[in-house]
Amino acid sequence: MTFYKTDCPECCERILLDVINGYGYCMYCGAKVEPQDLIPIQNTLREAISIEINKDDVSNPWSKPLAESIGMAQSGDMDGCIDGLRDILEKADRNKMDEVVDDIDKSIVDWIISGISDDNLPSYNGGARKIYEGIRDLVGDGMNNMVINICQMHLAVISTNINNPDKAKRLITTAFMLFNDKVDDFSNLDELMEFLTAIHPSCRNVINMAYPDTGNDEKYSEEMPFRYYNFLSHLIFVLSNETRGLKRKELIKINRQVSAMDNSEAVMNIRKAMDSLSDNPDDYFGPMIQYVSFILGGTLKNKKKA
Repeated sequence: MTFYKTDCPECCERILLDVINGYGYCMYCGAKVEPQDLIPIQNTLREAISIEINKDDVSNPWSKPLAESIGMAQSGDMDGCIDGLRDILEKADRNKMDEVVDDIDKSIVDWIISGISDDNLPSYNGGARKIYEGIRDLVGDGMNNMVINICQMHLAVISTNINNPDKAKRLITTAFMLFNDKVDDFSNLDELMEFLTAIHPSCRNVINMAYPDTGNDEKYSEEMPFRYYNFLSHLIFVLSNETRGLKRKELIKINRQVSAMDNSEAVMNIRKAMDSLSDNPDDYFGPMIQYVSFILGGTLKNKKKA
């Protein structure tokens, strides 16, 4: 595989493009991007991201404190990471702010993804959302969609090359934690399904590597990655089952209706469902159904467990 850096011809966003079958797609607007005349920057995933992150390290005064801050996040010290990033942003030259924020985004991507393949690092266990919330007043936004989109792209690429059960479990955990980071932001059915259909195939690609005897739920029932995979699979199944047969104009109407509603109670339900996975995974279905009912504008057809 080869990675390129380029500007999208449609939306002009700067993107890191993984070219598959001779072309790729912008993770911002979805435009098809051809690789002709683009500059290849590397042929391995981790190094591709690292080159982007470490670009001009010598001349950037924030590079070292940024690496130290991300190191705190890797060790679980989110508050320390937030303090470090705030210090970087507050000291940054206003003319360099876009570059600083861009490097923060790329460093967070590297932190999230590197936990899959690097045995010396813990797998990603969430926290990126908290970090972005902690610097929101300085960067003017919450968790950057670019970070999520690039992570989704890399999960898809990595999932086709994994041949190690532990790394497969790490990938599933990372995908679930990205869902956990993002769940507050889904304002309608389209946004939720777009995210799930982007990350779930990556998990499906590696589930048999992680758990060879996937028909034996009891055998793996205590393992959290197995529970994470079943949760995401069940959520997609319920959503797909409930929307089967609906016309596009009906879905648009539902999306508009739900987008205008306060989703705080729905988010509370889906988080309750996710929290139950640690203790009694059978308890997640009730609050999951409540969440799905909200996303469908209260039009849930079948409330029985599938």
